Amino acid sequence: MTNSKYQNKRYIIETKSKKKDKNQIIKISNYIGIFSIVLLIYWIFIFVAISIFDLKIFQKNITEIFLLSIFGILALLFGSLMINIMFNLSKISESIDKQEIKSTSKNKLYVSLIIFILSFPLMLSLLFIGDKLNANKKKNYLISSASQLIYEYPQKIDLIMNYSFDKKYLETAETILNIFSKTDINFPYMSIIVKDTVQGLPIFLKIRDLDLDKNNQKIMDKIQYIYSCSKEERDYLNSVFYEKNSACKFNYNNGNYELFFPVKKNNKIIVIYLTKSEQYGY
Repeated sequence: MTNSKYQNKRYIIETKSKKKDKNQIIKISNYIGIFSIVLLIYWIFIFVAISIFDLKIFQKNITEIFLLSIFGILALLFGSLMINIMFNLSKISESIDKQEIKSTSKNKLYVSLIIFILSFPLMLSLLFIGDKLNANKKKNYLISSASQLIYEYPQKIDLIMNYSFDKKYLETAETILNIFSKTDINFPYMSIIVKDTVQGLPIFLKIRDLDLDKNNQKIMDKIQYIYSCSKEERDYLNSVFYEKNSACKFNYNNGNYELFFPVKKNNKIIVIYLTKSEQYGY
């Protein structure tokens, strides 16, 4: 009789232990499933936000879009599988140990849901802040590059300040710009913007990439050097050359960064135009 009681007691202890182990497995599976699904939702949200608003933050290589898309699909499949497991384990759990849902658990669920919803505008704000910080970093880099040139090569700058549309000046400017570009592998692409006229009309020329006529080796017509720009850029250049505006202008779009850096010396004005392109992927 005593032996029978001992066996019953042992059976009860083992049963409780098994229930506890199963409940622990279910709890861990639920945590993993919820974490995977939330992570997938966040990933899709970030991907869509970056694509729609053209944000440049932690993007490196465009080919990574394909790889991360595969990971996204795998994550979706993983999430679906985990939901399946969660439901099946929940049924097992209910048959093993039925428990009533307490009001405190519901309150925790509501609080978690509210925090989850509020996390999206917060995440979007962080993405915009990251994009702005990245753009400011590029702006400071371009300004630093232009300032360094003026400080380190004053004689070269003096040569390109003496603008005249002739072969000698264009060859000299091209040589100097090539020297600047080759001093640093990370140096941005550099050209010069000057004011001039074509048939009495005021225009802006962009000096770079000397182009000579193949037949007589003479310089090409001014029209070939006209800087085509937007109204906003044209208004800015007019303010620099005609209104003595000395402020820099920085633009960035789709991984392309450009800086207009006015240089004034001895009543002469040119604009150093720096551009830098970076390939991005999500």
